[in-house]
Amino acid sequence: LADLEWSYMRPQCNGLHMDLGWLSLAATKDSHSLNHGETHDQEEGPQGPKGIDDHGHVAGPNLTVRRLSGDLHFSIHPYSRQHLEATEHDHDLDRSGPYTLTLDMAHSGVGGDLPGEARVHEPYRLHGKKTYTCTWALSVK
Repeated sequence: LADLEWSYMRPQCNGLHMDLGWLSLAATKDSHSLNHGETHDQEEGPQGPKGIDDHGHVAGPNLTVRRLSGDLHFSIHPYSRQHLEATEHDHDLDRSGPYTLTLDMAHSGVGGDLPGEARVHEPYRLHGKKTYTCTWALSVK
């Protein structure tokens, strides 16, 4: 899971994976694994081999999230959101867990084309008066 994170000098939210059809997360005593499908095919859901953990062992999913309508985005980190926001520098982040899985259905873009310009292009904006909806199916084994 470590390669899903992007480090910045000043810790901030990172590693968002967008437009997924499904994801499954498995945890054992000593490791974690994640599989995800970047497909818009809601009929199929997760298929194929089980997740492979950090040590090469096959692990069955403990949590599966499947998109039924709308969008599904996620990020996962070995620290809490509170710890991330309270930490001043990346080297001070305690990455010993527990993991925090964040599920999202909409995300605004991060800025404009010019340095210091925070104007987000229209397709990547979220509007306060617009209603955003999604439906996900969560299963725990």
